[in-house]
Amino acid sequence: MVLSANNNSLLTDQHFPVAERYWVAFSGGVDSTALLHAVCQVPHLKSKLTALHINHNLQNDAKAWTEHCQSYCHQLEVNLVIESVHPDSPSEDSCRQARLATYNKHLNS
Repeated sequence: MVLSANNNSLLTDQHFPVAERYWVAFSGGVDSTALLHAVCQVPHLKSKLTALHINHNLQNDAKAWTEHCQSYCHQLEVNLVIESVHPDSPSEDSCRQARLATYNKHLNS
């Protein structure tokens, strides 16, 4: 159990719907790292957890972010799926569409 950053109550598996599998979209940034870390503190959830990192291939350091995510998930002993996408353009909308398609692919498999 872990305290939420903006709530004094403990985060437990009771805060999550019952599921066979849980996914965390993991960019490697501060927010998704905090979420992944918090979920890993609940053993019942961690055993069903997979992190999903999407590389948009738009930044020079995109490979470094992927490697960071691999390292962090290895450290946490969490399964990681890495997807490489190539959005139609570098626009936020195009990147969002590529992410949503990737999420749907994994959530519906």
